[in-house]
Amino acid sequence: MSTMSSTPDHAIPLRSARDRLIDLLGIADTYPLTDLHVVAEPPKVSYGGTASIQIENAQAGVSYQLFDHEGNSLGDKFKRDGADTTLGIKTPAVLEDVTYRILASKQGAAGSTLPAQIPHLLDDLAPVKVGIDTSLGISILAAQVLDGTLSDPKPSDPRIAPYESSVEVQVDKTQEGVMYSLIVDERELPGSKPGNLGAVSLQTGPMTEDAVIRVRATKTFAASANRLDESDLLDARLYLKVLANPELAVSTDPQPILDYRQGAAIKIAATQKSVQYRAYLRRIADADFVHGDAGGADMVTVTVPVPGWPDVQVQVPPPTAPDAWRRWQTPVGYAPLGDGPVPGTGKPLRLPIPSLTDDSLIIVQALKEHRVDAGNPASAIILSAVRLNQAAALLVRPDPERVLTLRVPLIGVQTGNSLQVAGGQPGVFYHFRPSSAGDELPLPAYFHQRDQHDVTQAKGVDQLGVEIDLVLAADPEPPLAAGADLARAFPRLPLLDITPLPAGTSLACRAVKAQTKVAVAMAQLAQLAAVPAIRAEQTVIDYGSSAKIVISDSQPEDQYQVTLADAAVGPALTGNHGELVIGSEPLYADAAFEVVVSSVAEQGMRVERVLAVEVLVRPNAALPVSATADAVALNAGAQIVVEKTQPGIDYQLLSGQAAIGPSLPGNAASIVLPTGPIAADTTFSVAAARADKPEIAVVLAAQATVKIRSGA
Repeated sequence: MSTMSSTPDHAIPLRSARDRLIDLLGIADTYPLTDLHVVAEPPKVSYGGTASIQIENAQAGVSYQLFDHEGNSLGDKFKRDGADTTLGIKTPAVLEDVTYRILASKQGAAGSTLPAQIPHLLDDLAPVKVGIDTSLGISILAAQVLDGTLSDPKPSDPRIAPYESSVEVQVDKTQEGVMYSLIVDERELPGSKPGNLGAVSLQTGPMTEDAVIRVRATKTFAASANRLDESDLLDARLYLKVLANPELAVSTDPQPILDYRQGAAIKIAATQKSVQYRAYLRRIADADFVHGDAGGADMVTVTVPVPGWPDVQVQVPPPTAPDAWRRWQTPVGYAPLGDGPVPGTGKPLRLPIPSLTDDSLIIVQALKEHRVDAGNPASAIILSAVRLNQAAALLVRPDPERVLTLRVPLIGVQTGNSLQVAGGQPGVFYHFRPSSAGDELPLPAYFHQRDQHDVTQAKGVDQLGVEIDLVLAADPEPPLAAGADLARAFPRLPLLDITPLPAGTSLACRAVKAQTKVAVAMAQLAQLAAVPAIRAEQTVIDYGSSAKIVISDSQPEDQYQVTLADAAVGPALTGNHGELVIGSEPLYADAAFEVVVSSVAEQGMRVERVLAVEVLVRPNAALPVSATADAVALNAGAQIVVEKTQPGIDYQLLSGQAAIGPSLPGNAASIVLPTGPIAADTTFSVAAARADKPEIAVVLAAQATVKIRSGA
C-alpha cells in the first residue's frame, strides 16, 4: 500500500491555489507539490492485469508521468482534466509485483527569465501486487440478521434463512481475470463467476444446515504463459444459520382413530440431528371440523379417513410468519407434551401422546440452537423455533364403558312404548337394537354438549353444524320462569319411541360421535329383565291411610325404589329372595306409584324397569254432617249440611237404606241436601261415592237427627 501523506487534506488545495496566484502575477516560479495522496486501485491485480494509479488533488498545469521503481518512464505525461482534481494513470500490464513512482513536472511562469523547475517525484509510492486479492469484502444479501438486537450489523454478523432457501453472496471489487466460487463448510459448490472490477453475486443453492461460507478466487493461465494456476480463499468468513425443516411428514402411530383412553404416538419422518422436537396438543373444537367445501381454498386441513363415511377434515392453525422464529408463540388452547424437546436422530422420531378422551389435534415445534460464533464453543446461542407445516389429528371413539341408565316401563310381560336414556357422553349418538336380531331402533338418543368456554351454558348455534349436531331437545320441565336464560337450562333426557319388547330382551348399543361418525359398540348389553310380582297390598284404601307396596320374590341383583310424583317413598331396598313391603305416608288422594327396579351392576348399562302401581283412596268419611234445624213441624222438611265436600265425590242423603232425593257433587265447600217431608223423628246419614268409580263409596261417620216438634 502507498504511504499516506501527513499533510491535511485541505492544505494541498490551499497551497495549489497560492501557487496559481504566484504564477499569474509572475512574482516567482513555483515547483510542483510532492505530498499528494497516491493510491493504486486495485492494489492487487491478476497476472497481466492493469491498475489505475490515482493522484488526488492533482494540480492544474502540472504534468504527471508514471515511472517504475528503477526510474524508467512508463508512458506519456498526463494532466488534470477540467474540474476533477483526481487524476488516474493506467499502468501497463502487470506481470510481477511493482512499486510505481510519479514524476511531476511544471513549466516556468510565462515571461519568466528563470529556467524551468526541475521535475520532482511525488512522495507517495503506489505498490501493485500481482496475484489474488484475498482482502475483498463479502456479504450475504437479503437475509435476516440472527441477532435482532444489533443496531448496525456488519457483514460478518451471522444471518439466518429458511430451510432449503438459497442465499446470495456478494463479492465486492472483484479482480478481472479471476473466477470466484463459493465454499460452504469446506465443500466447494459448482459454478463460478468472473470478476469485473465490480460486485459479483453467487448463489449458495438450497441450504439445510448452519454453515460457514467462504469464497475461493482462482486465476487460470494459458499454457503459453508457462505459469501455474493460482487459487486462494478470501480472508472473510460468513456465518449462515438455517431454520429447521418445516416440511417433515407427521403421521400418527399406529393409526389416527383410537379407543377411548388409549395412548398413541406421532411419527416425524427424517428428523434433523441439529433440531429438537416437541409436540403440542389441544382438544378439537367443533368449529375446527370442516364439512364439505366450507373451508375454502386457503384453509389448511388435516384429513382422517373414517370407514364408510366421508373423510374427516380438521382445520389446522395458519402457518407462522417468516419472521416469527425469534419468539415461539404457542397457539391458543395448546399445551406442550412431555418433559421437554426431544433431539432429532436423522431418522424417524416417535413422540408419545398420553391416553386421550377427546378428539385432539397435535402440532410440532422444531427448535434449533444457533451458536453466534461457530468456531467459539463459549459464544452465545440464539434459538429459533418454527412449527412443522403438517399436523396430526387423532380421533377418539366414544367411551364403551360409560354407564348409561335406561329407563323403560314394564306392562305385564312386555315393555311400554318408550325408552329413556341418561348418562350419555356429550356429542354422541346412541343407537339401540335387540341383541338377538333385528334392526336398530328408528332414532338414536343424543346428548347435547355444553359450551366449551362455559359449561353452565348450552352449546351455542355458532358451534353447531347443520345436519351434524343440530339435534333438537324437548323443552325443559318444569317450564322455565319468565325471563329465565334458556341457554342455561339443561335439556330433558332423550326419550325414544319404541315398539314394545318382550320382558327379558337384551339391547345392544352402538355409540357414534356426531362430528366424526367414529363409532364403537358399547361393552355391555342392557338387560330388560322381567321383574317379580309387584302389587299394592290393598288397591283401595281409606282416606288418610297408608298404602303398602308388596314385592314378592325380590331378587338380590336388583334394587327396588318406590316413588310417588318423582319423590322417593322410603329408601331403596335390595332384593333378598323374599318379600319386601314398602309403606307410604298417609294418602288423601289417589296415588300412582312407580316402582323402579334397577340392576346394581357398577359397569355397563344400568337398566331401570318401571312398574306402575295405582292405589285408589275412598272418600273422606269424617266430614261434618249437621241439620239446619233440630226439630221441625210434622210433614215439614229440613236440610242436611255436609261440610268440606270433596270435588269428584257424589253425596247421597240416606234414611236407613233408602236414598232421599238426588245426589249432589262435592265442591270443596259445604253442600245442602233436602230431606223432604218428615213424619217422624228421623236420623239421616250421607253416602259418599266416587263419581268415576261409584262402587268405591263410604257412609260418612257423622249423622244428623231431625225430630218432630211436640204438639205439632
